[in-house]
This record gives sequence, structure tokens and C-alpha cells, in this order.
Amino acid sequence: MRNGHHGGLARDMGLGYAEAIHALSKGVAPMKAAVITFPGSNCDRDLAVAFARAGFDVTRVWHKETALPAGVDVVGVPGGFSFGDYLRCGAIAAQSPI
Repeated sequence: MRNGHHGGLARDMGLGYAEAIHALSKGVAPMKAAVITFPGSNCDRDLAVAFARAGFDVTRVWHKETALPAGVDVVGVPGGFSFGDYLRCGAIAAQSPI
């Protein structure tokens, strides 16, 4: 993620990777990430922390919201569970407005 973040910035600004890192340290606005949270979803907080550590400005979004925050560059959808959907978070996600 970190390489993609700086690589995208470098590409958008016409900079090399090292120059993009330098630009970030000089006050270039961070990319914005939204992490969607569903009832029973797994690791949504972990995903938000990972985005934040990679330098993103993170907003957590409840699945009942009807729109993403303005200016979001990437949307993270956390995983559920590998064996079964007993809490029905997958079924809820399929019907959620976000």
C-alpha cells in the first residue's frame, strides 16, 4: 500500500519515488481513504490503522451511509470470515446503500 500511495503521488505530480516522499514531508495533502464498516465485519479497525500508518487521512464509514466523504481516493472494504457467513455480514453488505 505504501508504495502504491507514493507511486500514485509521484505519477500524479510527475515525480520520482524519492521526490514524492520529499513532497509528502513538505506538506502535500495526504490521500484520503474510507473504510466501510458492516455489522459483523472483521478487521475494519485494523484496515483503518494500516491506512493511517501508510499516511492516508482515514474516515470510517458506517454501511448505512448513502455517500462517501468528499475527495476519497481509495475505499477499503474489510474481510469477513473464511468459513461461513453466520453473522450474515455478506448478506447485509449486498443490500447496504454505501
